[in-house]
Amino acid sequence: MRDTALSPVKGPGSVSANQVMGYAPGAPEEAVRVGGVALGLVEGLQSKRALSYLRRLDHRLRPHASRPEVLVFRERARALTSG
Repeated sequence: MRDTALSPVKGPGSVSANQVMGYAPGAPEEAVRVGGVALGLVEGLQSKRALSYLRRLDHRLRPHASRPEVLVFRERARALTSG
């Protein structure tokens, strides 16, 4: 399955989960930053595709779960995607 944009909104800030974690697997801070932007855009929407992207990023961040910023992102993402 091919990763596509994290954000449901295409624009200058759109990046893929692959770009965030694929090319820099040791850079969870950037993944959390971009994921946080995506969370802000997705909150209040019922987009299955956008929620799928957030679940995928949450999964990719698991190896970094002990980092405080990752923990906060994962909690926020799971609250949004579990409903």
